[in-house]
Parts: sequence; structure tokens; C-alpha cells
Amino acid sequence: GEVVTEDTAGLGNMDWRELFTDPHLQSLIETGLRTNTDYQSALLRVEEAQAALMSAKLAFLPAFALSPQGTVSSFDTNKTTQGYSLPVTASWELDVFGSIRQRVKAQRETFMTSKEEYTSVMISLCAQIASAYIGLRELQQELSVVTHNCHTQAAVLNITEVRYKTGLVSKLDVSQAKSVYYSTKASIPQLEAGINQYITTLAILLGT
Repeated sequence: GEVVTEDTAGLGNMDWRELFTDPHLQSLIETGLRTNTDYQSALLRVEEAQAALMSAKLAFLPAFALSPQGTVSSFDTNKTTQGYSLPVTASWELDVFGSIRQRVKAQRETFMTSKEEYTSVMISLCAQIASAYIGLRELQQELSVVTHNCHTQAAVLNITEVRYKTGLVSKLDVSQAKSVYYSTKASIPQLEAGINQYITTLAILLGT
């Protein structure tokens, strides 16, 4: 089919669900985003930087303080009198030399940096999970085909041995059938080892 190239910035802004539509893969990625320690740490750093930025912006606003007071007094035998006051004070910092603006600017840059780091960790995690999952599925399919071929070649070997006993084929034919059968059978443990390696990789990425 026709290959359509897209800008990498556009791909980076896409939701990973639009790129990976396999429901099993989506489930794995969701689990990874929920349990992976690197991703969770990056998310916490974004929230921390956002809170620091909000705190820096609040320095522009006045601070109000409420100091309620109460007094009780009595003179001679007169009735006790009670008095209350609710003084409210307001204070704010004048940004004469631009120190507040500089703090806000610094916190905004920290926040943007943490967001970029968070996005990078998320994209990397999604890509690693997808790569391991696709590799796993590929080896599983290959193992299924090889196992089927192995059974077929075992049947061919049996037939060849029977034909050799009846003199219809030579011993060379039997050797060739054995070579094909055992060569195919030997690849099964290698595929199983590769499958286990991908499963281990996914377990590490998912934090399980």
C-alpha cells in the first residue's frame, strides 16, 4: 500500500490509543502506566512542579489575616460586659525589582521541563511495551507454525522409513527426512526461550 509519512511532532501529540489499536496491547499499556515506577515518578514531578508554579503566582496576590479577639470586663458590682473584635489585615509584596516575576518564570520553566520529561517517559514506556508485545506475538505465531511443521515432518519421516523398509526409497532419503525433522524440532526450544524473554521484559515494564 501507499506509505504516508507524518511529522514526528504530530505523532508525539497523538494519543497512544490511536497508534496501538490491539485491545490486548492497550490493556498492557494501561497496566504499565498504572504500575511502572518511572512513569509514576515522572507524573509526581509534574504535579509537584505545577503546585510550586501555582504557589509562585499567588505571591502577586495580597495575603489576608483574621485575628479575632475577645474581652470580658466588670467594674464593681455592675454586670459583666463582653467585647469582641475581628480585625482583618492585608499585606502584599511589591515586585519592585522583579523578584516575584523571576520566581514565577523559573517555576514555569521547571514545570515545562517536568512535562517534557513526563511525555518522554510515557512515549518510551508505550514504545517498549508495544515492541515487546509485538515481538512476543510474532514468536508465538512462529512457534505455532514450526510446531505444526514438526508434526508434519514427523509423519513424513515415518512414511519414508516405511517406504525404505519396503525398498521404495534409499537410505539417503531417510537421512534427509530425519535432518529436516530434527532441524525443525531443534528450533522449538529457541523460540520458547525467546518467548520467555519477551514475557520477562513485559513483566519488568509492567512492574509485575
